[in-house]
Amino acid sequence: MIKRRLFVSALLLLAIASWASAASENPQAEKSLSALGITSMHRSVVSDVSARTWEKAMVTGNGVQGAMAMGRAPEETIVLNHAGLFLPLAVPFPTVSQAKIIPELRQMIEKGKFQAASDRVFAYGKSEGKNGDTWTDPFVPACSLKVAMPNRGAPKNYLRSTDFMTGVTGTYWEDDAGVHARRLFVSRPDNVVVLSLTGSKGVDCDLGFVLHDPKVGNAAPPKRGAIREARAEAQPATEGGSLTFRAVYARHWPGSLQGCEVAARVIVKGGTTTAGTMLTVRGASEVLVVLRTTLSRDIEHSQIPQELVALGKLDGSYDTLLARHATVHGAIMDRCHLDLGGSEADHRLTAPSLFTKSKVGSLNAALLEKEFDASRYLVLSSSGPEYPPTLQGIWGATWTPDWSGDYTQNGNLQTVMASALSANIPEALEGFFHYLEVQLPDYRDNARRLFGTRGIHIPHRTSTHGLNNRWIPSYPMTFWTAGAAWNAEFFYDYWQVTGDKEFLLKHALPWMKESAAFYEDFLYPGADGKWMFSPSYSPENEPANSHSQSALNATMDLAAAKELFGNLVTVCEKLGIESENLPKWKGILAKMPAYPVNADGAVAEWNTPLLKDNYAHRHASHLYGLYAGLPAEVAADSHLQAAFKVAIEKRMKWRRANGGADMAFGLCQLGWAAASLHDGNSAYETLDWLANKFWFAESMVTSHNVRSIFNVDLGGGLPQIVLAMLVQSEPRRIELLPAMPKAWQSGSVTGVLCRGQVEIRRLQWRGGSVTVTLRSAIDQLVTLQIDGLQEMAVAAGPAKIVGENAGNTRNVNLVAGSEVTLEIKRSPLKEIK
Repeated sequence: MIKRRLFVSALLLLAIASWASAASENPQAEKSLSALGITSMHRSVVSDVSARTWEKAMVTGNGVQGAMAMGRAPEETIVLNHAGLFLPLAVPFPTVSQAKIIPELRQMIEKGKFQAASDRVFAYGKSEGKNGDTWTDPFVPACSLKVAMPNRGAPKNYLRSTDFMTGVTGTYWEDDAGVHARRLFVSRPDNVVVLSLTGSKGVDCDLGFVLHDPKVGNAAPPKRGAIREARAEAQPATEGGSLTFRAVYARHWPGSLQGCEVAARVIVKGGTTTAGTMLTVRGASEVLVVLRTTLSRDIEHSQIPQELVALGKLDGSYDTLLARHATVHGAIMDRCHLDLGGSEADHRLTAPSLFTKSKVGSLNAALLEKEFDASRYLVLSSSGPEYPPTLQGIWGATWTPDWSGDYTQNGNLQTVMASALSANIPEALEGFFHYLEVQLPDYRDNARRLFGTRGIHIPHRTSTHGLNNRWIPSYPMTFWTAGAAWNAEFFYDYWQVTGDKEFLLKHALPWMKESAAFYEDFLYPGADGKWMFSPSYSPENEPANSHSQSALNATMDLAAAKELFGNLVTVCEKLGIESENLPKWKGILAKMPAYPVNADGAVAEWNTPLLKDNYAHRHASHLYGLYAGLPAEVAADSHLQAAFKVAIEKRMKWRRANGGADMAFGLCQLGWAAASLHDGNSAYETLDWLANKFWFAESMVTSHNVRSIFNVDLGGGLPQIVLAMLVQSEPRRIELLPAMPKAWQSGSVTGVLCRGQVEIRRLQWRGGSVTVTLRSAIDQLVTLQIDGLQEMAVAAGPAKIVGENAGNTRNVNLVAGSEVTLEIKRSPLKEIK
């Protein structure tokens, strides 16, 4: 069964474009499908066109190694990536000593001299010999593996694919030499890239590494001076051959990367092998390439010899290597699945055909289901033990990536991590936490130099270090202070979902306390006794009445600080710890300003009469308080809820006028906030735009703008909107179907993780009938809520409904480690207006 599944995954994987739709009329196509063993196309993507540029390549990865397959026939380019491969270009330097002029900056800002404050910081940095117009070290490829095959007639019946359940990308075609197949995956347990080449009449190919292949499209070659030396060489070996590659970077300094190396073991079955500038194979029944990319901080001492020895110890069978990987990868992917009634016929379409069938205003259910899987796949495949996904995940073929391809921490990084918990891939957060904690010394240095405070300050951009090295007058990023508090929510939420007390005490609480220490020193009272946030910044918006992005009292800053101190008080009171700090933190909370509401009745982006709202902007940072749910303060105030709804509508109106506009994660912010307010109509509208527009249709990889700029943020953002519409939770409280759109009359979702150590094993709904299966890690009483609740009964499992609850809630006693199934009847929901 496993071999059959792997073979399916490899050869063309689930989905045959024109073949699939014409199978009933084409006996040969039906025979081919049957021979391939294809039974389902629901959890894979297939395309009938190859990638013209690297942005449209099929991708695979394990969080450390990444690979991109262009899917061309007969000549192929496979781009190789490594999670930590940031080209050393800019020597890090301590950030500007802004703390020395903070009083002066605050006076300027409070007098409305916003641009002057921003200019002052940039000039002050220049006086210290520091150029704030310094980009982060860019995320770049290691090299490319070239696979050249003889041209033997025009390719026919061409397909390429990615199987989300196995991580295999495949390319299939036929020509005068028979049937050909390439299969590529990156193993999680063995940390290697594996490529298999097969042909019905044998395999003839030339294999070799190149630093940069201009045929991957608009990927620019390395900048002059960035690379001193790069060579690819083929070396004979006893089992067919080996290939090696090494690049030495011209700019490096103590502790930085000096280069990278790739070692490949080539296993040839049958045929002949000749080593030259490339490894030439003729007449083989199969060619298997097993390779690994390594980074070097001591390039004079090559790692290639020991890597070749290690590769030689691995099993040389594709099926065995894939079975080991697919067991691990598939188990994670299979935890969570969305079914909204997408048809079998639609799932059998190629990706370009499926996108053509779906339109804004008529979102295809099968497309959204497939994108839900694709999103989780992108996040899982680019999340490793040391690094979270970059802007590009773990992939890229250009030496000049947009925004350096770095970690943009004023929204992008948090968006790609947004659904790691709810969508049941908590291991994806391992690299996120590790990356942040490694950079703590730099974050402390930032806080001290920028604001003269204790604690930590996170820059909006990071890659190889955490120092705030980029700020310019038009983007005053030394004024943005919400980063540490925002990331603290992920630490806190991990504990809420998993109940891991050791993680809380060793990781979450220390991070939260350092984030709080910053605010303890940074905040100062205004004339009304409430805290002032100055300097301040709402990424990356410019007020309607100002030509500067520098600001006073950004609502995002306020919301992030409220959340941080509220979470600190909650956890410490629950565990009976930090008694000496609790009064201080409660006192800080008591002096937080209320959310500002402007003359339009909308939550304002800045809490000051000096600045007017600018609704025509891609970010929605002032909605931060609703990204991860509905805070008690907002839940208890219907007027405040209404003000947030107006704020959302103002941004949505601008989006509608611009066809959804640009930047996927700004739409995600709107969708999360709308779902938190139970506004299923607006949440679904954001999904409609995101699902139809922000993807590369040929490969089903996400984009930053409408089908442009390779970017994986949406991989975390889209599932979070979907799941927030279906399930919202706090410890001991779960709300089912809180933001249902009328388009989802029936459906199901499995494997949703909730706060409070509960997993929704399955949630299914059809009309007024709802069935939910829960599993709790601990004995607990949980309140379930669902609109229109009429009846709730235990259908299976050791659980008990406690008391006669009125309205839309019932209390259910759950037993640790056991599943319980509840059947719910509810009144018909009114159509969303």
